[in-house]
Amino acid sequence: MYTCIGFTLNPFIVSAAAISACAKHERTCAVSLHLLDRMAAQRVEPNAYAYAGALSACATLGDSVMALALLEQMKRNGVKPEVRLD
Repeated sequence: MYTCIGFTLNPFIVSAAAISACAKHERTCAVSLHLLDRMAAQRVEPNAYAYAGALSACATLGDSVMALALLEQMKRNGVKPEVRLD
């Protein structure tokens, strides 16, 4: 947990939110993928929401190869994709 201006922040939520925010714009998609890598380096295991943000970045960039690699990484790490059709 992290503390910022008096609030306790969950690193999973903060990381996933940052990844999703960066995935929305083509010029920041690479940052989104970098943040996913940094999570693992900081021993914060990416969850389904973090991967969803990174997959969104791949879609924005049109990078299907990276998207498939991320899906394989999710499988190796035991993270199940959450699919919702609303």
